[in-house]
Amino acid sequence: MTIAAETLTRSLVLFLYIAACPILYWRLVLRLPSSLRRLADLMLAVQLILVSVALLYRPASVLEQWYWHLDREWNILSLLSTAQLALIGAVAFIASWRAMRQSARHFAITAGYGILFFALAIVEFTGTKISPIGPWYFPYLALAACLATLTFIPSKTLPKPQRSWLLYVLLALALIGLAGVLMDTWKINPCESPFGFFHLAGCIPKYGIEEIFELIGGWAALVALLGQFSEFEPRPSARVRWALFLFPAIWLLLITQLHSLPPVSEQSGKRGASVVFASGARLRAYDLQPGDNSYNFQIFLSHPSADFNSQGYSVHIIDPISQEVLVSDDRELNDPGRLYMGPGYTQVYLHTMKLPIPLDAPRNHALWAVLTLWREEGADFQAQRIQSSDLQRLSDTQIILGEIVLPAEYSPPPPPAPLAYFDNGFTLDPVTLPASAQTGDTLTLHFTWRADIADDEEYAQFLHIGDEASEQWWVFDQHPLGLRLPTQFWYAGLADTETWNLALPADLPAGQYSVITGLYRTRDIVRLPASDPDGRPFVNASVPLGRLLIEAPD
Repeated sequence: MTIAAETLTRSLVLFLYIAACPILYWRLVLRLPSSLRRLADLMLAVQLILVSVALLYRPASVLEQWYWHLDREWNILSLLSTAQLALIGAVAFIASWRAMRQSARHFAITAGYGILFFALAIVEFTGTKISPIGPWYFPYLALAACLATLTFIPSKTLPKPQRSWLLYVLLALALIGLAGVLMDTWKINPCESPFGFFHLAGCIPKYGIEEIFELIGGWAALVALLGQFSEFEPRPSARVRWALFLFPAIWLLLITQLHSLPPVSEQSGKRGASVVFASGARLRAYDLQPGDNSYNFQIFLSHPSADFNSQGYSVHIIDPISQEVLVSDDRELNDPGRLYMGPGYTQVYLHTMKLPIPLDAPRNHALWAVLTLWREEGADFQAQRIQSSDLQRLSDTQIILGEIVLPAEYSPPPPPAPLAYFDNGFTLDPVTLPASAQTGDTLTLHFTWRADIADDEEYAQFLHIGDEASEQWWVFDQHPLGLRLPTQFWYAGLADTETWNLALPADLPAGQYSVITGLYRTRDIVRLPASDPDGRPFVNASVPLGRLLIEAPD
């Protein structure tokens, strides 16, 4: 049996509202004074209208889809959620002000709820809970536990009606917290049926379901704290009532003006960029990911007028050595995949491209991924000039997004023991050194390198031929695998061989010479420590290759 995820989501949301709202209304709302009941009714009505639109509205654009999506930050439903949470905090603070007349305990409990819900409102709007800095909910759980303890400890000064309102606040808070924790720890694929009874067509917006729990739980907490407030002040003044009704709008105005949204690179977890093109389009983030015989590209673009008509982009895979274009593809910019809101509430659109890699593309070879933006002018396609860029430019219309490396399909088998282990996880296989060579000849050596881990440092390999006694050395330096694959692009599991052809100096005196090699960082010329298979470090990080007899030509 197949069921659409959209249908299942609507049914689940409808069930939650039907199951929760009538019971809460009968148990709580009807107990409120009429002036406070109108506020609860208004918040529920706004909630039901906006959620209904989100579930039933058919967006005509990516922008409208973002406005009404259940599973997006900084859109209409997210603003509703943060406004409701902030209103709960405001009610709690006003209640704490009135509670000061009774006892310090009353004040501490209600003020604690005010702090908690204001913090949750800020977290909801700023997106802190989607930050990768560990579990965001621990401080809130600790504060909620303290408030629960103060509520449940027997007290002669806490009347039963007030205690019952606080218990409902705790239940509502538990609903909000449980939804957040469960969704953060939910390991079930939202695009698959969790029970296996039916086939799910599409994906359930699991954080959208969390948003619904948060809205329902928040409304329940609002009603309960309004009830708590009514115990202290059954007939609030008109000034207080107007302040509560206007507070959500004031909160949204303040928080949207005072808080700047984080960069799209932080929201998406992709690489940040700042590239401005002549049309005003701007690259703000990007990503390159290998696929099955392909590479997946993501670029995040903004435009001052959000108008990408008659514009497009091209991605080229280029061999940096030969400058040959191996493969390329073009896309128009009028069909973005997703919308993000960047700093200053700038609309940033995600564009994706899956670029197949030719079967004959070179392996273990760093290749450039190059981006070009173009505009259609009549029958021509004009590349846009780059006005500024923090990425490397290939020309005044092309930027290098990064280097990609296709792993080799075959690697030489490992030897019984390597010649040298390097401290960063590289190893060097044994090297066969010729017994002799003549001055002026070409000395051919084969170096096989392996990498257990990736290292983003650039290293050069040195090869020195000389005599320890006279301290005269002839120096040969180059990339271990040549310019085709510098070490910053080596990957875990790499195994490749490079052939060195060294022209021996014609004036090299005949005699016995020591041959040593090793690696050094190019940025500071510091050698990388190395050791033999028994773990003994090599002196001066120099790996001895043996002795070479240099003979004078006949």
